[in-house]
Amino acid sequence: MHQTLKIPESASRDGPAVVYAHAARYGGLWAVGAPLRHDGELLGEISAPVRSTEQAAAAAEKWLREHCAEGTL
Repeated sequence: MHQTLKIPESASRDGPAVVYAHAARYGGLWAVGAPLRHDGELLGEISAPVRSTEQAAAAAEKWLREHCAEGTL
């Protein structure tokens, strides 16, 4: 699953937006979500079939970087 990340324009109104990545493992699959606050609503989510927390973090970083490269923030 790869849900499009939807970061509102207001998130970067006062400077750079800070996006958190939260991950949880379900068997051999990691679900990674991205909220603006540690306890906030998810702006998007991906599922990453990786084996370690480091790989889940790398998948989250790649997803966020791809979104920013698209210029959709």
